Amino acid sequence: MLEFETMAKNMYAWDDEKGLFIPFSSTMRAVKSEISKLNSVSKEMVIERLKDDFNCDDISFCYNWLKKWEKIHVPDYKSQIPKEIDKSEIKSYLFAHCLSQLSLCTTEDCNFRCRYSCVFG
Repeated sequence: MLEFETMAKNMYAWDDEKGLFIPFSSTMRAVKSEISKLNSVSKEMVIERLKDDFNCDDISFCYNWLKKWEKIHVPDYKSQIPKEIDKSEIKSYLFAHCLSQLSLCTTEDCNFRCRYSCVFG
C-alpha cells in the first residue's frame, strides 16, 4: 500500500492489490495495524486498544470501512490468460477479455485541467 499526502494535507493510500484509492489517516493506519495483528479482532477490542490515542467515533468509522474494504475481491486476471497465447497478443487479450472498467480517482483539489501525465500530479 502506498500512502501519500495531497498539497491540501489530505492523506490517501493506493492499494495496488485491490486497485483502489482510499482516504487514509493516522487513525486508519492504527486500526488497520490492529486488525492485521490479530486474525479476528472485534471493533470493541480495537476501540479499547486505541481509545487513549484516537477519537472512539473515528476508530469505529475506520474499523467499519476497513471491514467493508476487505470484502472487495478483484479477479485474478493472470489466471484468465490462456497458456498458449502469444506474448505479443497479451495486451489486446487483456483489454478484450479481462478489463471491464476504468476508474478515475480524483482528489478534492482536482480541476480536470491536467493532461493526466502523472498519477499524483
